[in-house]
Amino acid sequence: MAGLGLGCASYGDKLNLMCNPVVMLFDVSVSYEPGYAHPALKGWQARLSVQNLADKQVQTCSDGYCYLGQGRQVVGSVRYKW
Repeated sequence: MAGLGLGCASYGDKLNLMCNPVVMLFDVSVSYEPGYAHPALKGWQARLSVQNLADKQVQTCSDGYCYLGQGRQVVGSVRYKW
């Protein structure tokens, strides 16, 4: 499968001795438009998105520095289209 692999995703140094492992993160998003069930609510939309669903800690290293990835992030929104 494209995009799926084992071993190093990238190397963290010029000699390719420091391996940044392959990481799989899961994101999920759901939206609801109540106007389909209730015509009086036409135009409204609610959305909930979660990034890094499992709250996996990711670290990427490069040239002697390591960076922590974003933990779980939850974003909700409500909007109305005129």
